[in-house]
Amino acid sequence: MIIYENLERLLYIADIYRRDGNYYKAFGLISKVAHELAKPIDFLPMSDIIEDEKRYNHNHDPKTGKFTSAPSGTAPVGAPAESGIIKIKSSQLKNGLPIKGTPNSTVDMTTDSGKTLQRRKYGADGYAAIDFDVTDHGRRDLHPTGAHKHIFDYSKRNPHGKWLPLTNNDLKENSDIIKRGVNYFD
Repeated sequence: MIIYENLERLLYIADIYRRDGNYYKAFGLISKVAHELAKPIDFLPMSDIIEDEKRYNHNHDPKTGKFTSAPSGTAPVGAPAESGIIKIKSSQLKNGLPIKGTPNSTVDMTTDSGKTLQRRKYGADGYAAIDFDVTDHGRRDLHPTGAHKHIFDYSKRNPHGKWLPLTNNDLKENSDIIKRGVNYFD
């Protein structure tokens, strides 16, 4: 039986084929995914499909053979630093950090020089759980504490949630990017 991530990757490649005008290959992959979802059977080797993904996916590093993005291609993802935090330059992102990421991971959006602008923690389901913004975005009237957090609530129309002040535990866990009296004021 194929694991879910492989099915997602197959659908991603099918979409690439469709956008490239190769409807026959796209339909073939979609049919295979549908068949796999209908009953758990062994799947054909994926080597040709993975080679196509390497060719089409601009986030594939041919030197290392690794992908630097999820199959959805939503955002480039670097290797985790020693701290386990993945760093992504804001210039590599179209619309900020993606809502969906690696489950239980932490990703920092940085400037090109490496200064952290935002830290996003993903929950066990892979969806964004909490954002830590390290500045007031130039709007002290909206964020009087400077650095602040947003807790995601997907039951609401705007899941990002309102800004909240940081707790002592938040300050301790994010002491590498948020410092009381420097960019956080209670």
